[in-house]
This record gives sequence, C-alpha cells and structure tokens, in this order.
Amino acid sequence: SSPDDLMRINKINKQLSNMSYVMSSAFIVMHKDKETFLMTSGHVCTELKSFMSDIKFKKFSLELQDVILKREGLFENSELFNLYFIDTEVFVYSYNGTKYRLKSVKAIDEKKDMCIINTESNWGEKASFAKKDCVYEEVFNMSSSGGYYYPNAVPIRKGIINKVVSNQKFNDRVFENVNLYTLSVKPGASGSAVFNKKGEVCGSINISYSNLD
Repeated sequence: SSPDDLMRINKINKQLSNMSYVMSSAFIVMHKDKETFLMTSGHVCTELKSFMSDIKFKKFSLELQDVILKREGLFENSELFNLYFIDTEVFVYSYNGTKYRLKSVKAIDEKKDMCIINTESNWGEKASFAKKDCVYEEVFNMSSSGGYYYPNAVPIRKGIINKVVSNQKFNDRVFENVNLYTLSVKPGASGSAVFNKKGEVCGSINISYSNLD
C-alpha cells in the first residue's frame, strides 16, 4: 500500500468510528481487578449480542463498506478494495468521553430486563443504591435519551417516582413489579440509572410511553 492508500483508509475509518448502530445507557456497579462492571437493560444486551454475532450485521457492514468505498471513489483500481473489511465493535463511553472496549455480556435476566456487562480497565465511580424505596420522591436521570450524548454534557432530567406497578403489559410482554416514573425519556435511555437527591440509585429505565412521557 502507498501513503495515499493509508490516508484514504484512515479517512474511512474516522467516518465509521463516529457512526453508531445501537446506543443505550448504563451505570457502574462494581470494580474488580482491571475490569469495570456496569448494569444496563436486558433488552440492550440481547441487541448487543445479536449485533456482535448475527450474520445480518455482517451483511450490513459489507453493504455499508461498499457504499462508502464507492462514494469516496477510493481504491477503484487497487487490490486494497478487496482486502478492506468492516467489523462490529462495542464501546462504553464515560461521562467525559473516554472510550472503553466492551469485554463481554456477563449475565442477562430477561424476566427483570436487567443485564451486567464488563469493560476493560478500572474506571469511573461506582453507584450506591438507596436502602429504601424512593416512593413519591423527586428523581433524576442522566442518559443518552434519543441518542443524545456529548462528552461532559450528558443531559439530566427531573421527575417523580410513583409507586410500584404490579403488572404492566408493554408490546405483548408482561413486566411485573416495575417502578413508574414521570420522566421524559426516549430510546437510548434504556439501562440508565434513576437517582434520588442523595445521588443513590432508586431504579433504572427500561421502557417509555411516548404519549405519556
């Protein structure tokens, strides 16, 4: 390859590294050795596992690769066109924008829609959990709701936590004993923590109703 080819490859790589197929939220629950463990939603982890292994994403990446290479007019007369390959990767971004590679999906509880993941390195601050229910308290949520995320500028939303709903049907699925919040969130907030005024975790975000906020 020539220096020009490498420059073109870096140009494409830079474009692709800023493109996200799936965005969600999480919070740190534990540090162990040189790893950090985070909690997110079960359906987020199901999507991540599919993204990393399912052939449809491999096919999608090949199509994306073809479009970008041809659009940029790169490697048209070069064998590099046949050697360049896009693969899927998953990263966790800290509040300040540092990027950490996902190591694995450790455990999924589909019934409670909860999941534990871990990343490389020991980083961030572990969340503390409230020792009692935060019923009718003012609560706060920090998340990439709607896919909105910028380093050091993650939006914080304020709402109220209501009592537990014993049985909630959503998209042909039944959730049991779920907290009900009045928080305006969108997809992308899944897996984020809901905090009380003390900064303690009262629960997390799993589903939202667009007509009810």
